[in-house]
Parts: sequence; C-alpha cells; structure tokens
Amino acid sequence: MAASKRKVVVYIDGFNLFHALKDLGWKRYYWLDLVSFSRAVLSDMQKLRMVRYFTSRGINDPHGQKRQNTYIEALETLKDLDIQYGKFTSDDWGCSGCGRIQKVNHEKQTDVNISVSMISDAQDDNFDDGILITADSDQVPTVSYITRTYPGKRIIVGYPPNRHSVELTPVASTVFHINRKMLEENQLPDEVKSRAGFPLIRPKSWT
Repeated sequence: MAASKRKVVVYIDGFNLFHALKDLGWKRYYWLDLVSFSRAVLSDMQKLRMVRYFTSRGINDPHGQKRQNTYIEALETLKDLDIQYGKFTSDDWGCSGCGRIQKVNHEKQTDVNISVSMISDAQDDNFDDGILITADSDQVPTVSYITRTYPGKRIIVGYPPNRHSVELTPVASTVFHINRKMLEENQLPDEVKSRAGFPLIRPKSWT
C-alpha cells in the first residue's frame, strides 16, 4: 500500500521575497503565481493544501500602489490562496547631521501574522510540513516552537534569492534556496481576468 502524501501549507513572507527580488533587479519576476510556485517546490510525497501570503499595501507611492493592487487582484483569482495583510506606518526621522526631517515607512504585523497562522495551523493539524518562504530570523521562535511541540511536523525554510539566515537554518527541519528558474517557470499569464471580469495586465516595468 502506497504511503499517504504529507499535507503542506506554504507561508510566504511577501515583503522579504519582494525585497530580495528588488535588490537583484529581478522585477520581471514580481508577477509570480504563488500557487504554481508553491506546487513546484513540493516533492512527490507532498500535497499542497493552502498557500498563505503575507503582505502590506504600500503607502506614499501611487504608481507602486497601483501595480501592487493589480498584482493582488490577479492573486485573488487563484484557488487555495489566502492573503493576510499587515500595514505600513509612516514616521518622522531626523538626520543628526543636517537636521532634515523625512518620512520613513515601517511594515507592521506581518511577523506576528505569520507566527499566529503557523502555530494555529499546527495546532489544528492542517499540515504535516509547513514551508516558510523567508530569511527573516524573527521567525526562529515560531519554527522552534512548532518543531519542538509537534515532533511529527516539519518546518522547511525556503530562502529568497541571495538571502540566508544563520539563525533560521539550525532550527528548520531542512532548507532550500529559491533560484531564478523556479521564479521564471511560475509566472502568471501576462493578462489575467479579475474576479469581476476586468483584464489585469502585467505592469510594463515588470517585463
């Protein structure tokens, strides 16, 4: 009798992944099909149950916000995808050298949202394997708690391109690195029909 496949939930730290691609100048891969990508990283002995995507809507950048909104609307057409939102706050920052005051944006809540979702899913037995896409060491306590409390469950960490965490690696069950091919082969179509029936076009600057 064939062994049953291990249930998988994938958790994607959108902010961490986005900035990894941005740092490399890989804008062409922003239009990523998160469900197709998640299936592509599974082994033959795993079965995808859900993808949870954690992001925050940008502020103070109308063009960037429009591109992000288009992408999120495209993602909303995918099955088995849950989008959870944090938020950006804007604070005043003063330069000690010149005294100039400028606004600095900070992302809030994403780390907590990821942690709560992973622990809740572990408690509810929603996965055998949790795949966490991030290089953020703030998730070390979450990964350690789950692997310690639920010995039969594994937390696999997928590092965004050109990123790594020396703190996450030893507490994860195993790790892998996302490469260009994984991103290139799992892009959304250039045009996606929204749930309301309107065309959503990949932004020109992402091609």
